[in-house]
Amino acid sequence: MNGVLRKPYCADSGSDHCVVSRKMLRELEVASGKSMKTSKLDFSVDGRAVGGHVLCTAAGVVENENPVECLTINDDDDEFILGTDVLKALGIDVDRQLEQLSRNSHDDGKDPYADVADKRTENPDITAFMEQLIALVDKAIDSGYPVARRQELDDLVRKYDIWRIDLRNDPPASAQPYEIRLKPDARPFRCKTRKYAPAQSNFMREFNRKLIELGWVYRNHSSRWACPALPVRKPGSNEFRQTCDYKPVNAMTEPLAGTMPNLNTKLECTKDKKNYGLFDFIKEFWQLP
Repeated sequence: MNGVLRKPYCADSGSDHCVVSRKMLRELEVASGKSMKTSKLDFSVDGRAVGGHVLCTAAGVVENENPVECLTINDDDDEFILGTDVLKALGIDVDRQLEQLSRNSHDDGKDPYADVADKRTENPDITAFMEQLIALVDKAIDSGYPVARRQELDDLVRKYDIWRIDLRNDPPASAQPYEIRLKPDARPFRCKTRKYAPAQSNFMREFNRKLIELGWVYRNHSSRWACPALPVRKPGSNEFRQTCDYKPVNAMTEPLAGTMPNLNTKLECTKDKKNYGLFDFIKEFWQLP
């Protein structure tokens, strides 16, 4: 602001004019050493605005050549609202862009990421990998698995490439994409910022950094949907899983018809079986296809 004060702002708020708080106006006067020209309204205007969007441009910092009229409100918010008058002066017509998006949007059934090249990580540490498999077999023996059949079990765990000791950019599962249908009156939901315990924050920071590095996720500040992350502690350890609280979205989703597994049929598969095992997923619940 005036080249002397840097503040966060809310773009695409729908406001016709820029809005700054009285506190921010005083800070601007102190930073610039000049008194800002203000005019008092004939009557007070009560209003409520919401923010949270971040505008990122490939051009970097954008400077407006002409002075900008702002509505000063009696509030101590550190964020100011960028009006459509300034956006249009910069060549950004949000209404026009939404109109074009509405006309051009269509679902052709194609995968939008079909042409995106997969990012491949380096091969895992085979030594550490095999040590974990040996430990897995040892644990089964200690739990009562017949020692005479150890070699058979060892061959079995090495036969299929299904084990991981850390996240890797493996190819996606060959499964039908899961699709949902929103109710006719559904409206986009964005959760508020949440506070987490330091251990949870550190875990999510490193875990999501890994997901971005692998190319599984990307930052989308303009998304209309945002559900809060929900770290869940793994039983018997200090590690966490990252899940999402989808209850608000589920409430706006049409119920999907499905069949419950028949327990009697499933139990038939366990007939004459003597050994069972539990296998934990690395980080998430959704890794099960």
